[in-house]
Amino acid sequence: MTYQAIFFDVDGTLTTNTVSWVLVHKEMGTEAEMKELTQAYFKGEIDYFEWSRLDAELWIGESEEKLVKAFGEIEKTIRPGTKEVFEILKQNNIATFLISGGVSHYIYEIQHLIGASYAIANDLEIKDNLLTGGITVNVSDYKGEVILELAKEHDLDLTKCAALGDAFNDVDMFEKVKTSLAICSSDERLNGMATYVSHSPDLRKAFLKLYPEGTQIGNELKQSLTNDKSR
Repeated sequence: MTYQAIFFDVDGTLTTNTVSWVLVHKEMGTEAEMKELTQAYFKGEIDYFEWSRLDAELWIGESEEKLVKAFGEIEKTIRPGTKEVFEILKQNNIATFLISGGVSHYIYEIQHLIGASYAIANDLEIKDNLLTGGITVNVSDYKGEVILELAKEHDLDLTKCAALGDAFNDVDMFEKVKTSLAICSSDERLNGMATYVSHSPDLRKAFLKLYPEGTQIGNELKQSLTNDKSR
C-alpha cells in the first residue's frame, strides 16, 4: 500500500532525546516547578492549556538565545535513518506532517534538517529577544484534532494515511488513521492499538513495516541500509 500522507510525532519518535519542554526546563533551572506542574496535569488538576501557560510563565524575561541553547546540537538528536526516510518519501511524492506538542523553535529546526513537508508545534511568544510568558498552543494532548484539520485543509483520505508515535499522547492520533506505527515505545496502550510496532533505533528498519521489501519504497529503504553497511 502507498500512502497519501504520513503524520509524525517528533520527540522520541524522530529524535532519541527527551521532550523539548524538559530540555528548556533544564536550561532555565525550573526542573522542580516542571515536576510539580506535570504531576498536577496527570492528576487532572490542570488541563493541557493551563499546563502550557504555567510552564511558559516560568521563563518570563529569559532570552531567545538561552531558549535555543537549551536544545544543544539538534542534528545529533535525530534518530538514525530519519533523513534518508524523508528523502525517499519526498521523492515518491508522499506528504509528511510533523505534529508536536513541543516547542516550535526545536520542531521547526527538525523540519528543516530532515526535509518534512509541514510542521505544527507550540509557539512561545518572544518580544525584543525576550520570552514574554505567552504561548500559542497549536497542538494539545488531542493530536487527532490537528490531523482532522490537516486532512480537511489538504484534501486527504485518512484511510490512505499513516501515523507514527511513541507515547500516550499519540493514541488520539492513531485513532484517526487506518495505519499506525509505534516507534520504540514502552506505552502498552499505544503498542496494543498500533497496526505495527518497531523497536529498531533506525527509522528505515521501522519503515519496512509500512513498506516491506518488494515494494518500491521498501526496496529503496533496503538499498539505503545496504549502502550504510558498505561504507
